[in-house]
Amino acid sequence: MNMAGRVGSLECRQSFIRSTGSGTGTVLGSCAIIVLLLFQLPACDRGGAGQVVVTGKTVYAGMAIEEVRVLVLRSDGDRWKESASGRSGYHGSFIVKTNPGTIRLEARGEIFKNNKKIPLAGQVTALEVPSGIRRMDQIVIELAPVPGEAGR
Repeated sequence: MNMAGRVGSLECRQSFIRSTGSGTGTVLGSCAIIVLLLFQLPACDRGGAGQVVVTGKTVYAGMAIEEVRVLVLRSDGDRWKESASGRSGYHGSFIVKTNPGTIRLEARGEIFKNNKKIPLAGQVTALEVPSGIRRMDQIVIELAPVPGEAGR
């Protein structure tokens, strides 16, 4: 590149900065605002304080099953009440948020085999979610065909 091209390019950049009003002060100010916003984002989610992220997989006969509804149930006296839910995605992986305590995970989904729908269900009972942790990983929900519902 010759010297004339560099000088012209430099003049063009300086002219652009003057015309748009964006100089070092504006750029630094913009960066400061972005940094402040990034630090404030975690503070915006106050509703999830104390919650634990529970992750795992839904599987049937050793295969990961996608599009399975996963429910988090909590004891409410003599019955279990839904407190959160999620859906399994890629490779059967799911993620739900819950508060510490004893929970039950229930999962329902379906597969198709020989042009027939096979409903599947599974559960993990009495899962203790300890307080003071942020994540609980590698929970596997084994699914099995639901008797009496196959082929509907």
